[in-house]
Amino acid sequence: MNNQKDIIVSDDLKNVATKAFKLCRTGKSGFKKDGTGENGIPAEYLTSGKTLFLEPISRLYLGAGKGYMPTQYVVGANTHYINDYYEDKDGKLVLGNVSADEVKKHGYQMRPGLKSQGYDLRVEYGRSIELGMCFDAGIMNLGKFGDDPVLLRFVMEHEQNEEAPRAAENKDPKRIKLFTFKPLIKERDAAKAKSVENLDENIEALQLVQKIRTKTTAGYSYNEEKLNAILTILDEGVGIGSGEVAQKFEIVIKYAQKDGAAFLGIVKGTFDEYKLKIAVAQELEVLTLSATGAALLQDTKNETIYTFKADSTKDEIIDELSTYFIGSPKGRQEYNEMVRLSDSARIKALSKQ
Repeated sequence: MNNQKDIIVSDDLKNVATKAFKLCRTGKSGFKKDGTGENGIPAEYLTSGKTLFLEPISRLYLGAGKGYMPTQYVVGANTHYINDYYEDKDGKLVLGNVSADEVKKHGYQMRPGLKSQGYDLRVEYGRSIELGMCFDAGIMNLGKFGDDPVLLRFVMEHEQNEEAPRAAENKDPKRIKLFTFKPLIKERDAAKAKSVENLDENIEALQLVQKIRTKTTAGYSYNEEKLNAILTILDEGVGIGSGEVAQKFEIVIKYAQKDGAAFLGIVKGTFDEYKLKIAVAQELEVLTLSATGAALLQDTKNETIYTFKADSTKDEIIDELSTYFIGSPKGRQEYNEMVRLSDSARIKALSKQ
């Protein structure tokens, strides 16, 4: 039976103290690019390294055994829920299935979702994408995209929002998040700042870099493909030739030692982005992974684009392919093609809803 626990407290938008959101573990770093900040050249700092767009399609976790409610932001709509739903007398969402007796007893009101209202979700998806909702330098301010309470509610309940209702309980292992974010509340964030957190991230950054180098009888060997990918993300290492791994490693370790949190936000965040795109492409059946290689669906057949190292584990396979996509010119071309095929498959799937 539905009770007060089944009503989303955060639906009361009057209690939302911000319309700005920030990416988790990102922000301005102390990494100033060589040659800037002197001789009249403005200082150029690395931040998250990329502009990250927010997918206008998500789902709201309803709790254990209750599943998910699909959501989509449609410009100008009065709701972001795709299917019909019930609200209580205060206009708050009621979770789970609702019986006729409960509707009568509690006075719940059925509200039509986007489908019932006749919206073409495929067309509206394109319109929402054109808004360009994104995190710029790690921050997204919804005021740039119109003062729309439906948009605010959609973002507050977005599955990638770490403070969405029941986010801590949402443990679906099949959902890989491209990135996560949370409301930007400066005073609260400042109060949570702890030196021990910085220490932990500095150690994690050094551990990430340490995996690139392996001790051998002759000295050290380096994973040059991973070094190339990280240098591409950092936009560094131009002019260093193939095989000059010690020079490449020196640049990477310098960044990791200077600001571990920023290094993780830039490097690990970018790898996480690529890994999610790979997972999405697999789900949409435009990318096929086997123990030996990766293949893209071209027309009606799969074309091999990358061969994995022998005896790679599942996690190593995904990491290898991400490294190839980021650090290789040919890999970047094939990544763009994979994203294009995924977008086309997503639009085709939406047209069938």
